[in-house]
Amino acid sequence: MPRTLEDDKLLTAKQAAELMAMTTNGLSQQRFNGTGPQFVRFGTHTIRYWQSDIQTWLDGRICTCTLEDHK
Repeated sequence: MPRTLEDDKLLTAKQAAELMAMTTNGLSQQRFNGTGPQFVRFGTHTIRYWQSDIQTWLDGRICTCTLEDHK
């Protein structure tokens, strides 16, 4: 089933970075390296993040030991 704005929220890069307690520069670097959450591109300079994609990405980074591989 496709996502809609009724059941999910599109966030700006600034809002997404704040939600993840990081800087927009750090988020931009992750986007460039392909290591951050999925994003939506509208044109060349407009980036948005689905809030549910951020939560999924964060959930996938939960660790219980410092020896675990970084994703």
